[in-house]
Amino acid sequence: MRPLRLSSHRTRPVTVDHCADCRLVWFDAFESVRLDGYGWVRLLRSGMLEVLDSEYVKLARVKGVSERRVIWMHALRNALIPVVTFAGIYFAILVTTAIVVETVFAWPGLGRLAYEGISSRDFPVIQAVVLTTAAIVAVVNLGVDCLYAIIDPRIRYAR
Repeated sequence: MRPLRLSSHRTRPVTVDHCADCRLVWFDAFESVRLDGYGWVRLLRSGMLEVLDSEYVKLARVKGVSERRVIWMHALRNALIPVVTFAGIYFAILVTTAIVVETVFAWPGLGRLAYEGISSRDFPVIQAVVLTTAAIVAVVNLGVDCLYAIIDPRIRYAR
């Protein structure tokens, strides 16, 4: 077996175990998210600083609400909205850039299928991959919109 090179400079033998390959793909995706997570922290910090200076947080403090409840229930919920938006956009970027990763490392997946379809001019395969990717991005955006209603008490959807 020939070793497979990973982004973290570790090697492991190539196997037929597809579950292990899937776990490896998710591990690399989460590693990428971890490295880019500092941008999320900065976004959350700036949102928290803005929200902690707002009137309703000051009113909650004046009313005698504990500082822990003010931060977790009032400030954090409103500061999480840009972070959730960024996470949804970032997930869409992870899904659409899978073509490069799967082609370089020769992993099976939608990205590799798209690359092979483009190189062999197989239009139905290209259309299916584009439609599947668009559906994944649309479902993630719908999930982000539903999270808005859970996170922010001011946002409610009509029935």
